Amino acid sequence: MTSSLLRSILFSVGAILFLSSLVARFILINGFVTHPASPDPTTGQTIAYEVKGKTVYITSGEESGTKAILAGEISGLVLLISYGALAVYRKK
Repeated sequence: MTSSLLRSILFSVGAILFLSSLVARFILINGFVTHPASPDPTTGQTIAYEVKGKTVYITSGEESGTKAILAGEISGLVLLISYGALAVYRKK
C-alpha cells in the first residue's frame, strides 16, 4: 500500500469514528434528561450522572455506553491528530 492510501484510510476511519461518537453522545445525553432525578432501584437506575446541570440516575449499562462513546471520541481524535502530524511531516 502506498503512504497516501494509508493516510486516506487513517483520516476516513478517524473522522467516521469521531463524528459518529459525537452524534451518539448527543443522542444519549439528550435521552438522559428524561431520567428520574432520584434513584429507582426497581428499574436499576441507581448511578448518579450529571447532565446539563441536572443530576439524573442511570443504569450500569447506560454508564458503560457513555464510557464506550468517550473511548470512541478519544480514538477518533487521536487518529485525526496522527493524520495531521503525518501531513505536516510529509511537507517537510
